[in-house]
Amino acid sequence: MSTSSTETGDNILTPSQTQNEEILQKYCNLTIGFINQNKKNLITIFLQHSREASNEDRIGVLGINFLEFDKTSKVDVAYLPIRVLEESTRTQILERINTNDKHIIYFLMITPVEDKIIEIDIRDLM
Repeated sequence: MSTSSTETGDNILTPSQTQNEEILQKYCNLTIGFINQNKKNLITIFLQHSREASNEDRIGVLGINFLEFDKTSKVDVAYLPIRVLEESTRTQILERINTNDKHIIYFLMITPVEDKIIEIDIRDLM
């Protein structure tokens, strides 16, 4: 096994941008397939939590967590109130809510590479 090191002796290797894009595309495809296969359950989870939540937590996203997918082949889904998200993600979602119509559900795809916001019109899922 060959390794490279920097002048300081550190060996920090990161995937190339192309590899990251390929990995992200893999998770995007998995997410779309997962959403299509679980439409009714996802709608139920989203609507139930957003309706029953306190006013503070009424705005949220469905988090689709792929961090352990390669090890377990399982996907974790949870309703995430917007207040628990990172500020940059919160800002992006609030901007989209202000420009989109009210029928949009927001998903946060969580991958080992990056998190990505996905918007789907709830009427397309029914």
